[in-house]
Amino acid sequence: MARRIAIAAVAIAIVVAAWIGSRGLSGRVIGFGGDDDCELATDRSADGALEAHARCKWAIPAARIHAILAAWGDQARTFRNVAESTVLEQDDAHVLVRQIHRASGIADREVIAECFTEAIPGGRRYRWRKAADQSKSTGRNVEVAVHEGFWEVTEGDGATTVEYQLRYLPGGSVPSFLVSMFLSSGMEGVLSDLRQAARTSTQAVASSGPGA
Repeated sequence: MARRIAIAAVAIAIVVAAWIGSRGLSGRVIGFGGDDDCELATDRSADGALEAHARCKWAIPAARIHAILAAWGDQARTFRNVAESTVLEQDDAHVLVRQIHRASGIADREVIAECFTEAIPGGRRYRWRKAADQSKSTGRNVEVAVHEGFWEVTEGDGATTVEYQLRYLPGGSVPSFLVSMFLSSGMEGVLSDLRQAARTSTQAVASSGPGA
């Protein structure tokens, strides 16, 4: 009887965790104190990839955020879920980066990503997508199935607006509830990491990032 109760408790915990991971953050407001809030929504697309969108307004100079996001090879220093971010190739059009993603409970994931920096009205967009050619991967980690998204950083009305969009599927054999939990907790962590890095950064750029 005790064993049956324990098994049932575990099953309930898994169901609850799955619900929290997939639904708990949809439409949620993340507060960082003062007026530095983010609106966050998550969903799952037809191909199984998890999708997330966040919009934040921070009382932080946009130049600090641009300096962090433009440094594609330094993302492991900023984001706790990035174990490695190595620039492999770079030209005026794009940057090719090898990233290793780390999350509790699953093996490390690896992806070769094409990264682009683009001008938008009032700021810059930092966009990435999984490269068609993954031959520069180390082969020691699970290949990410879907990885694409962008940051948009604009400044006005005394605040910096930061928008973040992500489509992600870690690849390999991972229970769907763990994937959802990875995204839900990971999104909040990514936003927190960027905000903290920008608040404490001594870097700045004179214009709105490279290529402005």
